[in-house]
Amino acid sequence: MGVVRTDKWLKRYVVQWPKAQVAGEKFELQQKLIISLLKDAFHTDHLDELQQQLLGQGLFLPTDDIEPSYRALQDRAIWHLVHKQYTELREKWKGPNVPIYLFPVNTANPTIREQLGMKMGVSYRDKIVLFIGEMTSDQDVQALVTHEYHHCCRLTQLKLYEGTMTLLESMVMEGLAEKAVAEEVGRDALAIWTSRYDKADLHSLWALLLEQRMMKGRDRHYPYLFGGVGGIPEWAGYYLGYRIVDQAMKNDPTLTTTSMMKMEAETILQRSFSAKRGRAVAVRGREISRDHS
Repeated sequence: MGVVRTDKWLKRYVVQWPKAQVAGEKFELQQKLIISLLKDAFHTDHLDELQQQLLGQGLFLPTDDIEPSYRALQDRAIWHLVHKQYTELREKWKGPNVPIYLFPVNTANPTIREQLGMKMGVSYRDKIVLFIGEMTSDQDVQALVTHEYHHCCRLTQLKLYEGTMTLLESMVMEGLAEKAVAEEVGRDALAIWTSRYDKADLHSLWALLLEQRMMKGRDRHYPYLFGGVGGIPEWAGYYLGYRIVDQAMKNDPTLTTTSMMKMEAETILQRSFSAKRGRAVAVRGREISRDHS
């Protein structure tokens, strides 16, 4: 498997796109030439639902002329770059052989444009979908592949399922994947949410999220991960997940994201705290240090 030749899909799409005169026709064209080719990977015949799902995740809008983006990605050999990064990581991590689907990103999405460096990825146990902008740097593309493939490896090795995954696991999984970016690509490639807050913010964030850490169901985690609603700061869950992993690795310098791939989230949490440091607080009956820095 590995990188799917979606560049061939896009080549046919950009040729046909000018012939679609109105928005409805453009949506139908995207569904016919792009979405329908993904139905087996997503195990569904409901193309309308799949199209809306992918559009919500970052797929280019059917009404946008993506030919310039497609040409730029082709000229930069992005499919080859993704394949190279994936192949190296798969060998190093002994990870699963999964298909990777690459498409131009929705450039109108403000979060993707302003906070994510014009890139977005979605990982499943059996596939990865990447959305990349024509100006996204090679380093950022490598970081995206690293982050998303680390998810795939952890999901597979721990046999995790979205319906039973805890909020703590969701947070730790994000933190591990971004620490893998630091290890494999470099700290310059880290997402901005890794440094969004400082020590002064940590106590309130812990109080807000850790009491909910055993909440199950990935769909229920998004308000805590992304924040921005219900008084939860933006990217709170992502940030805390990164700090949990970062502190665990500081406490034990022998740890790497590869060695932590199969480590339970609760174990990583416990290793990230030291009872010898700071003032302890009880979290669901356990003593956990509050000075987490």
